[in-house]
Amino acid sequence: MLLLLLACVEPHPPEGTLPETDLPVVHHGVWSVADATLRQSDAGLTLERDGGARLLAVDMVGVPAIAGDRVAFAHRDGAAEVSALDVLSVSEPEGRRRIVDRGSADRVGLSEDGAWVVWVWGVTGIASVWAAPFEGGDPVQLTNVGLKPTPGQAPAGFVAPPHRGPLTVVDGEVRWTAPDGPHAVALP
Repeated sequence: MLLLLLACVEPHPPEGTLPETDLPVVHHGVWSVADATLRQSDAGLTLERDGGARLLAVDMVGVPAIAGDRVAFAHRDGAAEVSALDVLSVSEPEGRRRIVDRGSADRVGLSEDGAWVVWVWGVTGIASVWAAPFEGGDPVQLTNVGLKPTPGQAPAGFVAPPHRGPLTVVDGEVRWTAPDGPHAVALP
């Protein structure tokens, strides 16, 4: 009986969702970006280029966003309840920058031209859509500005973030679908 029980134990964490979000855990994926490949495996997210591989993150949150040679990705950074948001250009991978280093950032997207990074961030106590220029600059809250958390209910005027999946940017608008339907907000 003991042997049967051991044979049923999975070697990797089961597919599911992250505890504080509804995002599916991503264990594997391959994405082409410029002249490189991003590969998500049990070992983490790696950037493969010119026959070598560079580890970018160990514990991904969602999937990376890609536009041209630019990449944005959320990942666990140390404590399980904290996620970071990093950006890099494949042509200059040493220029990796951290946009978010506190709170919980996820559901990352990039504008079509790679100029803007968008994500969901709960730093104010309310999950909201945020944006920042890829090249650097302060994050700008696009939804739920000025709203205060209310126990057990959404505050008046609350705009729900995407339930699953990343934000998309089309023609200068951040777009997503939430449980209450489609939403769009203009980039700054």
